[in-house]
Order: sequence, then structure tokens, then C-alpha cells
Amino acid sequence: MLRLTTLLLFTFVAGVASADVLDHHNSILARLAHQLFSPHHLPFTLLVVVVGAIALQKWRTARK
Repeated sequence: MLRLTTLLLFTFVAGVASADVLDHHNSILARLAHQLFSPHHLPFTLLVVVVGAIALQKWRTARK
């Protein structure tokens, strides 16, 4: 059940995160801020940050 819940959560989050993109009439800063910090994009942003931090930590540990 936990795997199913996780799969459905990530599927839903991915679908919502790709639902919209600001048009070219907005500045690049506004588009970037929207993609990174809007409530419907934030779960994916946090996921990328966490995965990146874990990968960096494993890479540093492997180098030692």
C-alpha cells in the first residue's frame, strides 16, 4: 500500500507540475520563479534538491 501511495503521489505531482508554463510575455525571472517556487511546482523542486543533496553526500563519501 505504501508503494502504491508513493507512486500515485509522484504521478499526481508530476502531472500537476507540468500543467502550465508562463508565456514569453513574462520576464525570464518571473518564469523561473514560477517554475521553482509556485505551490504546484514546489514538491518537484524540493524532490530535486533532496536527491541532489543525497547524491552530493554519497559522492563526497565515495571520494574519501
